[in-house]
Amino acid sequence: TRNVDIARYINYLEAPTELKLSTPIHMLYVGPRPSNLPEIGNEELNSIKQILSFPENKPNVSIDELSPATYDNLMDYLEEYSPQVIHFDGHGRYGVSCPICSSMNEPEFINCSECGYSLSGIVSQGYLAFEKNQNSKNVKWVPSEEMGQLLHVAGVQMAVLSACSSGTVMNNTM
Repeated sequence: TRNVDIARYINYLEAPTELKLSTPIHMLYVGPRPSNLPEIGNEELNSIKQILSFPENKPNVSIDELSPATYDNLMDYLEEYSPQVIHFDGHGRYGVSCPICSSMNEPEFINCSECGYSLSGIVSQGYLAFEKNQNSKNVKWVPSEEMGQLLHVAGVQMAVLSACSSGTVMNNTM
């Protein structure tokens, strides 16, 4: 069998800034596994660890795992450490989060599927699923825009988002 890697990216008019990572590369693996979402295996983390175990990679890359994988822990980690690369391996979703009950709804929903609250005027966007907190492994949906701002402020040079719908964009041109 052959391994196939698929990478998606958004084409921009300008070329991306050249990525200059100094070694050793400090990478943070973020793999939330909320208990109330479908199970995801650990194949991605195992593959990363296998690649990093090669002798030529050991002195060049260090990897930390965020545990528990909550958004608050990510903010705390980024305040204390400066990883160059973050690898998010988890669930993603494009939709509308209800401001009352925090449930995720499809973009076309007019009312929240859980509590019935009117969703009119709330813009659909991308979300990444984190574990809620230290005591609850239920999901906490974090807007991708908020995550992007956090990574920018923290000076993260590269982010790998391995999550469903993480590449969804809306064309707002009219």
